[in-house]
Amino acid sequence: MADPRSANRNYPIPSNENTIEQDFLRLIELVGLIDADLAALIVALAGKSDAGHGHAIGEIIGLATALAGKADAAHNHALSGLSDVTATGAPTGTVLVKTAGGWQAGGLDAAIIQSGTIDAARLPTVTTGLAPLASPAFSGTPTAPTAAAGTNTTQLATTAFVAAAVAALINSSPAALDTLKELATALGNDANFATTVTNALAGKQPLSAVLTAFAALTWTSGDLLYAGAAGALARLPKGSDGQILTLASGLPAWAAAPAAGVPIDVGSGSVGAFIIARKTNSSAASNGSTVSGSNLQATYYDGTSWTGSGSLSGTWRNVSGQSLPGSSGGSGLFQRIS
Repeated sequence: MADPRSANRNYPIPSNENTIEQDFLRLIELVGLIDADLAALIVALAGKSDAGHGHAIGEIIGLATALAGKADAAHNHALSGLSDVTATGAPTGTVLVKTAGGWQAGGLDAAIIQSGTIDAARLPTVTTGLAPLASPAFSGTPTAPTAAAGTNTTQLATTAFVAAAVAALINSSPAALDTLKELATALGNDANFATTVTNALAGKQPLSAVLTAFAALTWTSGDLLYAGAAGALARLPKGSDGQILTLASGLPAWAAAPAAGVPIDVGSGSVGAFIIARKTNSSAASNGSTVSGSNLQATYYDGTSWTGSGSLSGTWRNVSGQSLPGSSGGSGLFQRIS
């Protein structure tokens, strides 16, 4: 008969090699063993407390005595309170160095290495990956304090400092003129732009109050320009058809034309005076030539043609802009010169 057993309590369990009669007897034995174990378990549980019961520290044997020699959970220790640390009198900035006798104040300098207080062989491991003090090469995205605008020292210039400096340089310039390339293009890439402009201005007329006043005048077709009071430019609006230009109080003015047949007789006239006159001699008078007033007659329009009467005094110059014919009767504009 096979006799298989359970792993923990060594209970007899059925086997497919046994007959029903054999395993039946084994099951009877199994029930008896389980019953005995349950009875013992009930007795054991009867002496136990409920799951939610509590205990005071004093009810736990030896616990109060053990805790009496312990420090509070929030307590602190000074370096001087550590038995293996010697740091009394160490200045600010001192580091602790592990030595054979514990920790002591010191640093990674040649004196300590030579004295044997630290393991010099470990220095390559300690310094691996550290940048040299002279000309270190940064990697990643290092940061630094941003200097105030206008700082001119050897302090590192952050990207924020540079961006602010560029913005101050541009100073809200229009987008089309906010780079040196755009400025150079606007100046025609002329390295001597100031000289070029100065030379160009040198060939211009100086500022003139007369021309400025002239530009400010409003013109209408037929208007005339003349020198008014104190030499200031003035505008004489056009007159009506048939009017003639005369002087009124020394200034040009339009007036009605004289009646037909009334001569315009200036008599002797004054030097500098102008008159439309007709030659009475047979000599030609080229433009710019002089003619005696005795050979000139003041002319007027009689409604049909120009005619003249009398003679003039002094000497006159032909300012007609053309030569007058040699036969008598040639008319033109003359100015008295003496």
